[in-house]
Amino acid sequence: MLALPTESVVALTRLLGLWLLLLGLVELGVAFAWRAALRRA
Repeated sequence: MLALPTESVVALTRLLGLWLLLLGLVELGVAFAWRAALRRA
């Protein structure tokens, strides 16, 4: 982090973006599964 601060910020930003993208996809899947379960009930 201290030796290459710019590259570290870029890497952390990409990791955070990937994490948020995956989290959004998981939440979308849960929402659709919940909606399907509520329609069946």
